[in-house]
Amino acid sequence: MSSALFGLLGVILGVIVMLIIHQQERRDKYLFAIVKERLSTAQMAYSWALKMKSVIHGELEAKSGILTESREWFNQSNLYLPPDIRRDFDRVISNVWDYKDNLLYYYQLKHDGEIEKAKIQHEDLMQYFGEIRDLPARIEASVSIYYDIEKKWSFRCRVKRSE
Repeated sequence: MSSALFGLLGVILGVIVMLIIHQQERRDKYLFAIVKERLSTAQMAYSWALKMKSVIHGELEAKSGILTESREWFNQSNLYLPPDIRRDFDRVISNVWDYKDNLLYYYQLKHDGEIEKAKIQHEDLMQYFGEIRDLPARIEASVSIYYDIEKKWSFRCRVKRSE
């Protein structure tokens, strides 16, 4: 009777271990799919950031097409971006849209002799330009965590295969 009980406990323990392993494998696949989608979204965000940066001084028509498309892409993809990149990307769209007008306003203030207002406007322009210029690098930095996760996941898969 006791050997039958030990056998039953062994089977139950084996089932529990298999369920834990199966759950871990499903979790790993799910995390890998999320990481893959987030990396893909970060790559697209990087491309859009470079496109927006390239039209900062452009005419309204050139700017309008890129900014409209980048806004549409952003509205469809932003939940895959980290919150700080989401916020920065949204702000950069607005900054690029208004940059040339703000620059012209700055020159008008200088021309009219309103030096204090021109200084404030210049500081704002430098901040806007910095945000636009730095967005691609911030996106790059935001994905490094996913490479760390992938390394850990790859290592775990290699260990499982070698067992």
